[in-house]
Amino acid sequence: IFLYCLPKDKHLTYTSRQAPMLLTSICRQWREVAVGLPMSWCRLRLQMRYNNWEKRAFCYDSWLKRSGGRPLSLRI
Repeated sequence: IFLYCLPKDKHLTYTSRQAPMLLTSICRQWREVAVGLPMSWCRLRLQMRYNNWEKRAFCYDSWLKRSGGRPLSLRI
């Protein structure tokens, strides 16, 4: 069910308003399931802005760790 919540045709951004990040904020159990699905974290769009770069770097690092070593599709 969690995988069906992901946008189909685009790379995902690190935002709390869409899956998979949205799913991690529902409750503890949903967070555990969402974080434990590496295939949910394999598509990422990197935004190259200079403001908040430290926060963005932390977020991207977390995202990549959640992908669990699966093949990644990145968009810059």
